[in-house]
Amino acid sequence: KQAQFTNLKDAKKSKQGSLYNRKRSRANSNLSLENAKEEDENLNDFTGYKLPLFNADRTRQIGVISLKQIRCKRRTSFLDLIAHQMLELVPMVAIDYSMGNLTFDDRKCLHSINEDNPSEYRDLMSMVSKAYKQMSPSTLFYGFGANSVPHITEVSDLFSGTGDLLSPIVMTDHLEAAYYQCLKMVEINLPVHFSSVLAKAIEFASQSQNQFLKDQELSGFPDASRGGETGPLANQQETKSALSYFVLYVFCTGIIDDVQESIQQLARVVCLPLSIYVIQLRNENLRGDDIDVSVLEQKCKFLFEKGNRKFLKVIQYKDLMNQQQGQSGAMRKLIQQIPFEVEQYFDSVAAHTEIRIQQNQVRKGLDLTREVMRQKEEFLEKVEQLNESEGLKVSRQDVEELIQKFKLYEYNIESAEILLGLKKRVEKC
Repeated sequence: KQAQFTNLKDAKKSKQGSLYNRKRSRANSNLSLENAKEEDENLNDFTGYKLPLFNADRTRQIGVISLKQIRCKRRTSFLDLIAHQMLELVPMVAIDYSMGNLTFDDRKCLHSINEDNPSEYRDLMSMVSKAYKQMSPSTLFYGFGANSVPHITEVSDLFSGTGDLLSPIVMTDHLEAAYYQCLKMVEINLPVHFSSVLAKAIEFASQSQNQFLKDQELSGFPDASRGGETGPLANQQETKSALSYFVLYVFCTGIIDDVQESIQQLARVVCLPLSIYVIQLRNENLRGDDIDVSVLEQKCKFLFEKGNRKFLKVIQYKDLMNQQQGQSGAMRKLIQQIPFEVEQYFDSVAAHTEIRIQQNQVRKGLDLTREVMRQKEEFLEKVEQLNESEGLKVSRQDVEELIQKFKLYEYNIESAEILLGLKKRVEKC
């Protein structure tokens, strides 16, 4: 009995102790909550946010979490851009027609006017055609590293692949035919300059971005016909230009004679709607020291970090043409990163809102034509200025006549002078 009484007494004390501990913990919890309230009152003196941090039982405050520079950022979706008609993809192809394609073997050259012979360039044009014909019915086609008019003009760093300076636009499903037509028209030569090709793509992308951002700004202005409404509904009935995102494909052997100039041009691509893919074709007769295109991607790493997006990719032809996957696998490699790169551009650079832009493929073709005509007028104005300041013998009318007669394939005053017989051709290699 004495033992039972002792056990009951101890149990009663234990119960009283547990009740005391509960009351004490509640008091501590209330004190902690009061301290938290005091902390909340001091939030106004803090530029960020302070949150009290408690232990697992919420009986004691063990610290404070300070949050600074919090941002909410909306991620852009490629499908949303397409669905809202805010984006148009425009492929642009530039082919190396230089002497770097000479193989000095039975094949003699990577280019061949015989359509029955194997041709890496033809296969690449076919892949671009099949990959984009459903997305973009038109493609910009240029060449470089050759004389645009055989035995007459000097080597050109950039010329229209169609033979028509006013229309470098080719139907996407006719790229192969355009390639062979251009091959029969030009004369291979040296040097090989990339910077002019990059500058032309940058010019198109810059104009597209400026027009797009201009439309975005105008969409916020009041519309008198709607009683002063602003925003997307104010201009819903107007037709605006969607952003044309350009994808430049450069097919070449890898030789570049203006690496530094090309890097300077690439520095301008950081903030533009432009992606560049350089496909290096194999040429067994070229040494590793002759291949300059491989260093471009490496030297542009700081630009990728600056723009928070990778806009340049160099791909080896042998890696592109996997025997197991075939041409379909190569097509996927040419376009699989494009949606991600577009999203990176919009997230990093483009200021956009939810605006429904009414756009179709016909309008896009007209926009490209308008830009080509603008470049032509800019070139002719330059001819006039040089004629007045330096006494140039060639006139604007002479140059315009050459263009209309499909004799001038590049925006080059020296070529115009040579074609008019005012200057002799000088070999540069």
